[in-house]
Amino acid sequence: MTLAELKEPIPVISFPSFNIKCEDVRTLQKDLHSRGCRVSDIETWDSEWNHHVLFDLFDPDGHMISLIEITPIAVTTVLES
Repeated sequence: MTLAELKEPIPVISFPSFNIKCEDVRTLQKDLHSRGCRVSDIETWDSEWNHHVLFDLFDPDGHMISLIEITPIAVTTVLES
């Protein structure tokens, strides 16, 4: 990943441009908040395959970066005899 410097401001959009996969997102969110960083509340949701825990981190200009922890949901297959 590279960052480009522009002379004009980049407009802030209302959703994250990308996600960063992390571990222990709850602790990370608390740590960043305690250091004075602007963060959103923790969100959780499940898909058919994964449990998701995430929050957004805001840069000084207000751009969002989503930090997400993804844990596979155990799938049990029952074979009929």
